[in-house]
Amino acid sequence: MKALADSIETATGPTVEKIEAGTLAGDIRDVVLTHFRSIKVPWSMLSEQEQADKIEAIEKLGRDVARRAVFQVAASDMPILHVTTGKWNVAAAIELKLAAAATVGNITALAEHGQSAAVLVLVDPGAYMGERAKAKADKDQPDLPFDPNTGEVRAPEPPKPDDED
Repeated sequence: MKALADSIETATGPTVEKIEAGTLAGDIRDVVLTHFRSIKVPWSMLSEQEQADKIEAIEKLGRDVARRAVFQVAASDMPILHVTTGKWNVAAAIELKLAAAATVGNITALAEHGQSAAVLVLVDPGAYMGERAKAKADKDQPDLPFDPNTGEVRAPEPPKPDDED
């Protein structure tokens, strides 16, 4: 399963890492299409477990895309530093302790910015990880078309249309 989830980011073609603010919608479309083009059989021919694996991989893609999109919008061609807020104190001014990974990108951003004014945008990417409904795999064995209590045969239920906004 991990290989499937990782394949989204390593497949040839557009990847989550290539998402840019100016082409955000098209970049997301291209990443999703790259994954769907790798599916060799129709969805209904996949087992319930294979569908569940695809759903998990696509959920990972959704989280990655949302996180990176938030960072793209927050960065807006400005240096960005991924931090965790720590203790803070209010006196004559607010003193805030921040922590960040000691990566080359973070160190470079701080060095280039220097000791000068900056705007801190407080964005938690987790706020963008919601979903309208949980994705579900189709059952391998659909429900039998009879009432187990009475033995009466019932007509199969037509597929439910997706909710339209």
